[in-house]
Amino acid sequence: MTFPADLIEEFTFGKCYALAAALHEETGWPIGALVADWKATPGSATVRRRVVHAFVRAPDGSVLDARGHSEERDLGKTFFGPERVIVKSWVEDFDDLEAFRNCLVSTEIHVVPEYRLRQEIDDFFARTMPSARAACAALNLVATARNRVCRPVTPSFAVC
Repeated sequence: MTFPADLIEEFTFGKCYALAAALHEETGWPIGALVADWKATPGSATVRRRVVHAFVRAPDGSVLDARGHSEERDLGKTFFGPERVIVKSWVEDFDDLEAFRNCLVSTEIHVVPEYRLRQEIDDFFARTMPSARAACAALNLVATARNRVCRPVTPSFAVC
């Protein structure tokens, strides 16, 4: 299946937080966050922490974002370019949107004061959630996700 390239681009690099939240609403699956400690240059002493990408974690362990299903181990290939030095990276899963929002605040606190950052994040979600929900439908992500969820593990047992 081929998805509209502009939607994939928009909700992979820019509005992935909102798309992950919309997918979480639809599926109930945990929101995953690819988090990284990074430096602007190899010689920089300053290490910053950032949520680099967001997605939902399917019951089979795969990640689902605007690009469709992929494996967690492949995230770094897409989201860690040569422009930053990655000190370390990891994935955190969140069972609810508020916990994910708290993660966004805690990882971006170096940029602006916490009270202002909380408001900016809330405003971002208010502005982008309608288009993220529409993108889920346009990309057929929920139906695609649900079709993949139940898979046989053994002849008499299925993982859902």
